Amino acid sequence: MSIVLPTYIYNDFFVNCLDNHLLGLLIQRDESFRKAVCSLKTSYAVHTPKPGAVIPAEYHQQGYFLMQIDFDRLELDDWFEIQIVEMSEHRDIHDAIQAQLKQGYYCLVFLDRFHFPGGIEYQKRHTVHPSFIYGYNSVTRNYLLVEDCRQFGRMEAYELSRENLEIAYQGVEEQNLSLKPSAFRLRNDRDFVYQLPRQALVDNFNYLLQETVEEQELLVKHTGLSCIETFAPRVGDVYTGLGDAFIHQFIAAGRPLQVQRKNFMILEALDPSRHVEQLGRELQELAGHWELCRNRLFKYILTRDRYPETADSSVNFDELTNVLHTIFPLEQRFTRKLIELLHEKNTSLV
Repeated sequence: MSIVLPTYIYNDFFVNCLDNHLLGLLIQRDESFRKAVCSLKTSYAVHTPKPGAVIPAEYHQQGYFLMQIDFDRLELDDWFEIQIVEMSEHRDIHDAIQAQLKQGYYCLVFLDRFHFPGGIEYQKRHTVHPSFIYGYNSVTRNYLLVEDCRQFGRMEAYELSRENLEIAYQGVEEQNLSLKPSAFRLRNDRDFVYQLPRQALVDNFNYLLQETVEEQELLVKHTGLSCIETFAPRVGDVYTGLGDAFIHQFIAAGRPLQVQRKNFMILEALDPSRHVEQLGRELQELAGHWELCRNRLFKYILTRDRYPETADSSVNFDELTNVLHTIFPLEQRFTRKLIELLHEKNTSLV
């Protein structure tokens, strides 16, 4: 029997695979949940070698020293009934998934995307990933998924055959990973309207201004806006040192621009005023610099992938270092002004 649960593919902002699926279901219920990403706690993060530590070559190749954006999970679970699927209660993974779908539950199953035909990792790299399943077509014997296996960070409908799902599930079991499937559906006892939490926004931006340093075995992890300054002189060495097998890590270059989109959404939620308009112009300037960085780094990676002999001359990394040094004070100023604006009593959130 075919079963297809209603779903909405959310791509406005990539948080993580799980939260993007939950957001899609909530937005399907009420458009106000599009604002939920505004409350994301975010911070810049970068690792540097610990003084005196001998760093293995694979750390450079695998992208350990890329500047990242740390996202906390969105607090969305309260709107859902969530349960762990006990495999001992089912004949096999097919019985487990279809039993949940029949009860109106969406499934999250950990699968090895090495076995996802048409995916970037297909027959190339073993990647255990939580896959969102919203249906099963008994005619084609395909499961209906929402996946970013073809383009990292971009969700789309994807069909996986019954046979390939079974192999992908076995691939996880063979790695001795205790990752049980889970199932979730919207609750019936909640009001589905999202209100932006003003104090949480203020706290999140204050957190962004703080600098933290955490010493690890071989590395030092830095968080906060100051990471931009820390990363600036290293950008060329980090990207040229990225190994071909880990070239997909370059998507980190687009994360800061994504954060600016979140900031635009916050400004749109504020009552229009002269101060909001001025801050919007400053954010446009800031986003323009981040877009320049992203485009140049994407160009370098794509050139390296297709025309490796010309890659090193395709981007001026000294220019990018200067752009990052320009961005840092702009980020600081914008963040502080937005905190002031959120503190003003006559500025309301809509």
